[in-house]
Amino acid sequence: CGELVTAYQRLRDELRRIDFAAEHRWLGEEVARLLRYHQWLVRTALQLAFAVTDNPRREPMRRRLTGLGAPAARLAVLHRWVAERVTDVDGSS
Repeated sequence: CGELVTAYQRLRDELRRIDFAAEHRWLGEEVARLLRYHQWLVRTALQLAFAVTDNPRREPMRRRLTGLGAPAARLAVLHRWVAERVTDVDGSS
């Protein structure tokens, strides 16, 4: 999982280097938010899973984490949206 947290950070770093056209800045901002959320969620899950101290609030918090949820679905939608446009620009299908 630590590698996954690092991979999200690398993706965020790469995203910052992309120069989005004005009409697509919203895309970069939204993807950055989603990647930050995913990175936070994985790190939080790690902390909950491998905590060494006892805390009565931890178990309810663990049960609430059931996956990446709606943000992951939104990231998939954005991926498809970008892929369709890249295909249109390339002229390939």
